[in-house]
Amino acid sequence: MLLVRIQQMEDLSQRLLKDEHQSLVVPVASAPAPRTALVVRAEQAQALRVSQYLAFEKETAQWLLEEFPDHCAMLGENGVRDKVRGLVQVAGRYGFRSQADAMRFIFISFLLGPDFELVPERDWIKEILDRKGADPGARMDELFEQIALRLETLEDPSLL
Repeated sequence: MLLVRIQQMEDLSQRLLKDEHQSLVVPVASAPAPRTALVVRAEQAQALRVSQYLAFEKETAQWLLEEFPDHCAMLGENGVRDKVRGLVQVAGRYGFRSQADAMRFIFISFLLGPDFELVPERDWIKEILDRKGADPGARMDELFEQIALRLETLEDPSLL
């Protein structure tokens, strides 16, 4: 089971490398459109952002249903999407704006449990997440590496 989780982390990292810089914009308010030859109204830009976000949310929920079937069975598909939505918000508070970083944050939450970063025995996680001035992608890379390293060295992964 432990080796499976480590492999899942590695597979996810490889899968997300192609989308590393794709921004995850949670639809809220519209921003002014840049000056270009093509004029896109603010409503159109907002609709595109909403559409991209909903596609990300759906794809992430489907992936979680496959990777964590027992946990997701209790939540149901709509519950998983609600969970994804909430975790995207939490990831955003830590400065994670790319789809890759948000997806990895969500994966870690499903792997370690809700509020994984607030567990006192895991203060090292909060330290990485709260590091000021560090690139968000680099912080997520470090967090992923530390979790994988600790999972490899622990006899009982529940102690992580």
